[in-house]
Amino acid sequence: MAFKTIPFVIAFLIHTWMQVQGYEKMKNLIFALTVDHAVHCFGLYDNRFATINPTPFLDHLGTKGILFRNAFSTLGSLNPTPAPFLLKGFDADKTVSSALESNSFALDFQKQGYKTAYFGTWEWQIKPRDAGFEYWEILEKPDVFFNPVLKSPFSEITFEGHTSDVLTDRCLEWLEKSDPEIPFFIFLSFNGTSRPWMPPIRYINQFDGEWLEIPENFFTSFAGNAPASRYQRMNIQSDLHPYSDLFFPETESEEHPGIYQSNLEKMNEEQASAWRIGWVPKNEAYTRESPKDDSLARWKFQRFAKNYLRCIKAIDENCERLSNYLVSSDKKDTYFAYSAKSGRFLGEKGWYGKRWMYDQVIKVPLLLADLTNRPTVPLVHVPDVVNTDFLQLIIPISQDNNSSIDKIASDIQNFNRTSIYFSHLDTENKEDVCPHIGLRAENFKLIHFFPFDEWEFFDLSIDPFEEQNQYKNPLYQAELTKMKGYLEKFKKSLGTKYTNPANFSEEWKRSQRVTGRKTR
Repeated sequence: MAFKTIPFVIAFLIHTWMQVQGYEKMKNLIFALTVDHAVHCFGLYDNRFATINPTPFLDHLGTKGILFRNAFSTLGSLNPTPAPFLLKGFDADKTVSSALESNSFALDFQKQGYKTAYFGTWEWQIKPRDAGFEYWEILEKPDVFFNPVLKSPFSEITFEGHTSDVLTDRCLEWLEKSDPEIPFFIFLSFNGTSRPWMPPIRYINQFDGEWLEIPENFFTSFAGNAPASRYQRMNIQSDLHPYSDLFFPETESEEHPGIYQSNLEKMNEEQASAWRIGWVPKNEAYTRESPKDDSLARWKFQRFAKNYLRCIKAIDENCERLSNYLVSSDKKDTYFAYSAKSGRFLGEKGWYGKRWMYDQVIKVPLLLADLTNRPTVPLVHVPDVVNTDFLQLIIPISQDNNSSIDKIASDIQNFNRTSIYFSHLDTENKEDVCPHIGLRAENFKLIHFFPFDEWEFFDLSIDPFEEQNQYKNPLYQAELTKMKGYLEKFKKSLGTKYTNPANFSEEWKRSQRVTGRKTR
């Protein structure tokens, strides 16, 4: 099994795509990216939520082209959302700056005569124009989900609605006005799956009749993991706030500043009324039962998971809106790519967060589909990729109408990456995930929590949940020694600024290991 990173895949496609000149052979491209999308709630990847299936359209789209069954994100730190998907040579530890703006793949599209546009979250110091986008509408605040302010080259306007809908509306309006004779590249960056997972109001009651089963390791003891797993703040039971994360009844004595409250204040009167009314019957049921301990954890999981699935459902619906417009218009000669910056825990280990190197976080959905009616192979399962590879797969098909999903899939098979590196270097994050680096091969994973010099080593072939640390098992010492050698080279490439344990003060270490913290 060969490993690949997403931007490397994109760069490969861009290189080939741009080899053929002339508008008559250029294909359009839309790349939709969301902040995170757990593969467990994507039907083609996992049947865990098969009875409710929040991604019917994306499932359909995946059957029309290439589905990357094992795509990985290598970014544990919170870099600006589109950076690894737009910048050539992007590394997980780099800070996005003006020095990197010339590396944007959007500039390559521009040079070939494409109209380029960006819609969504943009958390860089550089302007979209400097990264190769002629037009843009970016969110003023990435944590606003209702009635957002969008900044364009010409204005700042408040648009009514949920951001997943608004961004799609704006993208469709731009498409409606675009010249069908000129090819386009659109980057659409959704923020709809961000905490506290506020879905569009029309989806508040979606999935109410379902009782979601908790993962089998929801109540894990972490006995087989390094101590870092026991000292974090992403436990569904203890770290999700009933009101500001889960929208349970408010306690009068509490004040609730933060993202949820600010979004409530952004709603107009009609939206606020519908939002409040929508939660009344569910919250009344919660109050009647008054759950405690493990029962409360299950209640919290239901509310969190359903809200997350509702947000995913909205993104799926809006991707379908885009596709339907293109297919019914004179712009259907388009490739549609979809991915996510990272995955997310959906109750595994009792968690809801990100940043870890565990597969629930680093595995992401990734697909590339042809919206035309020309036949393709039924469903392509391709080798593994990671988020620094995907750009290499995009451009080659843009300017060659003779290129096909079939040929791209064949070309991908020639990639020969055998492992991927991961780094999470943020020392200050609200979930208190310990900084770590790691190496993942086909059957093994090595993780180093370097501030405490703690290690985990997993045999993924027998331990897919990564709960049986084999670091001290003599049966694995040969493989472990080899992987530690590779990881040490990666560590040196990051520099001692990040990975030298001496750089972490005793005070900081004590703050990370607060005694008595719950494990879920």
